[in-house]
Amino acid sequence: MDPRVTPLNISMSLRNSLYTQDHIKHKELQWAKDKEELTKNLKHQENLLQKLTADKNKFETRLEEVEGEKCSVEEKLQNDIVALESELSETKENMEALSKEKEEAINRCREMEDYISKMGVEFKETMHMVSNSIEWGKDVPGTITEAQKYSQSLVKDIVIRECQDKIMQLEKENHYHKEAIAMVVSVDNRYLCHESII
Repeated sequence: MDPRVTPLNISMSLRNSLYTQDHIKHKELQWAKDKEELTKNLKHQENLLQKLTADKNKFETRLEEVEGEKCSVEEKLQNDIVALESELSETKENMEALSKEKEEAINRCREMEDYISKMGVEFKETMHMVSNSIEWGKDVPGTITEAQKYSQSLVKDIVIRECQDKIMQLEKENHYHKEAIAMVVSVDNRYLCHESII
């Protein structure tokens, strides 16, 4: 028997062995606990990562939708701007044409008024001349026959009717031109109002 192996040595070795086993068990339990905690934390992190990934995907999808809507709105606005610019340009051209027509109508109205005034004077002069001719013929006894009187009366009636018809026609044209001017002025005012709003 080995002189170094004594009951005391065996007892100490046993104690050391038991201590080591207890220590190892304790460590194993601690490791198991740490592993469980780490596993739990890892699971929590995985769940959080999944949620963040889902939120990210949702956000990216919404961002794509918003970008699409933005492009659509921008395109619509651009088309509206082009249409409005075209309409404004066309309106300006129409206004220039209407202004020109207005000036022409005003000038024609002035010419008509001058012409009507002149025709009125000529009509009065013609009537005065016809009346004087009839009166002058009455002063000379036996110089005008019934046929001549009838002929003069017919001429007088024809001249009067022609003058009246001409005056009525001119007055109608003058009225038409005044209505055209009023319409042009109304459109002009609406255009100016539209421009002030823009």
